[in-house]
Amino acid sequence: MKNVKRFLRRFLTGLVLCFVLFAAMNVGIFLVCFYKASQADEGSGSPQYLVRQAAESLSGTEGGGYTLPGGLKNELKKQGVWAMLLDSGGKVVWKMDLPQTIPLSYSAAGVAEFSRYYLRDYPVFCWERGGGLMVLGYPKDSYFKYPYDASMQMFSQTLRWVELMLGCNVALLILLYALLSWRTVKPVEPILESIRSLSRGEPVLLQEKGLFSEIAAGLNRTSVLLQSRSEALKEKEKARAEWIAGVSHDIRTPLSMILGYAGEMEDDPSLPKPARERCARICAQGVKLRDLVSDLNLVSRLEYSMQPLLRRPVRAAKLLREAVTGFLNGGVDEKFQVEIEPADETVWIDADGRLLERAVTNLLQNSAVHNPAGCRITVSLRAQEKDCLLAVEDDGIGIEPEKLRRLQAAIRSGKGLSRTGEHGLGLRIVGSIARAHGGVFRLSSEPGRGTKAVLILPRSQTPGGAAGPSQ
Repeated sequence: MKNVKRFLRRFLTGLVLCFVLFAAMNVGIFLVCFYKASQADEGSGSPQYLVRQAAESLSGTEGGGYTLPGGLKNELKKQGVWAMLLDSGGKVVWKMDLPQTIPLSYSAAGVAEFSRYYLRDYPVFCWERGGGLMVLGYPKDSYFKYPYDASMQMFSQTLRWVELMLGCNVALLILLYALLSWRTVKPVEPILESIRSLSRGEPVLLQEKGLFSEIAAGLNRTSVLLQSRSEALKEKEKARAEWIAGVSHDIRTPLSMILGYAGEMEDDPSLPKPARERCARICAQGVKLRDLVSDLNLVSRLEYSMQPLLRRPVRAAKLLREAVTGFLNGGVDEKFQVEIEPADETVWIDADGRLLERAVTNLLQNSAVHNPAGCRITVSLRAQEKDCLLAVEDDGIGIEPEKLRRLQAAIRSGKGLSRTGEHGLGLRIVGSIARAHGGVFRLSSEPGRGTKAVLILPRSQTPGGAAGPSQ
């Protein structure tokens, strides 16, 4: 927790520094904006400069009038400025482009009223000249003078500077956010990756330093613990597989004796018929027991990669036909109709034909066992670009959603359904065979609408002609 608190303090400190930097940048931009705008308003074309030049450059003529130099006069006309000169009594003694609404005589109070701001809505600028007053009037709405004098040009420039300031603020915010995010995510990323590795069962070894050293140490300890438990579980599962194999071997000999003697007694005509029937039931149950032990042993060997796969190029359509033929030859009741859809004979797969035939047979038997009233069973093969789909579908009673969910979970996990009294061993064998061949087994069903089981297997890259002799 100390490291976490230190991380939070560092983050908050960085956040405060970012705000300080943000404020400093805004103040700096504002000062630069203000200085630039002031410089623009105090140049050679500014009202203060022009009114001073007009007052100093206005000269008398021989006829008692006044005149301005041509260059200054043109500059005033260019800006739409009118001008007048008041004597000490407030009377206009010279004028240039004076509007008709402007009076020609002013009292001291009148002069004081307009000298700083406006005269009849015209912004005016004044300069003292030899006891008189030089007045320059600018067009209406060209300047505002409350109480700061600024041109519209300066106002526009100020707006542009404000836009620039806002743009810089946004850019700085994005930069600071990216920097803080990077500094926050960088030390966290190895921890997140380690958690993902743990979820995949992979070992983790983090460097126990920096802000998250305590978390890194905890993840390292967790990794060691999980790896040790995983190894122990593997040893336990290996022992279980070996125990199943041993039990299968130990059961095989006495079971063979039971089946042999029961078979002899079933065929002995000297025994009463009820006794022979009981011997037949003993043989049938013994065969079921033998198949169950064989299935357990096969599932165990497949789950722990102990079952060698004799993989060869196999023509998928032929394999389906052989599986269906074997199923029918096993004595299927007439209430079951088995159909094989026309299949592409050019589809080949690299597979252990014996195991795949066993998987298809299990699916056929599963449809028969769970539909005691009979059903139609359809076997099909569909080719895709890289895969082929071997499907066994029936139109029987289907599977309830909850039971289907448990079966699908058992197929994915490879574990049985002992808690509900169901083992799903046949389907587990199919799933294990599919995984051993690099494929997938999918089971779907709707109550009253049948069940569909699909084996998705990768297609062989070997040409059919080269694989033919192996069949």
